[in-house]
Amino acid sequence: MHGVTYASDNREALDLLPRIDFKKEAVVEGASNQALEQGQGSRAEVLRSGANYVEVKAVLGASGLLVLSDTYHHGWRAFERDTQIEIHRVNATMRGVFLPAGERLVTFTYSPKGFTAGCVLFFLGAGAAALLILRKERR
Repeated sequence: MHGVTYASDNREALDLLPRIDFKKEAVVEGASNQALEQGQGSRAEVLRSGANYVEVKAVLGASGLLVLSDTYHHGWRAFERDTQIEIHRVNATMRGVFLPAGERLVTFTYSPKGFTAGCVLFFLGAGAAALLILRKERR
């Protein structure tokens, strides 16, 4: 996508949505004005996807915005060739990343901070419980 309108927050984005043509333009929240070029021939293809990842091959004739229609959430991270890139809330509910012209491989992964901490605490607790059970059985 090469047409972008910027909104300072979600409320402004919601106000702008009725006035845009979704085939040509997107509303991006909280981003500084990215210089996008008008281009044609851009395309994107989802190569792999699962519950916590999406891999997209994008070919852009000019710098643009790659928009995924999946729900925006702070737990998502985006990487382009192993370099983390910023994800923006697009059209109030979706997520997107700005990309330079060319062929790009973008990987989105879902790894919220609370989930990782919860997993660590779960396995620590399960390990401690297992040790207590083994200790009790030896007596």
